Amino acid sequence: MLRDSFSTMAKEGECIATAIVFAVVVDMPTARSKSNAMRVCLECSDGCSFEVFFPYRVADGGQVVYGPIFSQEGKREVFSRG
Repeated sequence: MLRDSFSTMAKEGECIATAIVFAVVVDMPTARSKSNAMRVCLECSDGCSFEVFFPYRVADGGQVVYGPIFSQEGKREVFSRG
């Protein structure tokens, strides 16, 4: 639904880049474990599309401890390819 709204805005020239943030559980690329993470999906009208993951855990006392950030190619879902 949010991507549809962004797609409409993109078609009308109202935006040239978007970012959508999700809370996810992700497989860590360097370990056989899963982690809570923030997933940021970035897309630009020039064709760039990336997903950046910010793994984290909440330590005793409530402090947020971040793990190694990693990224992967994203899906072009907002800005049309043609």
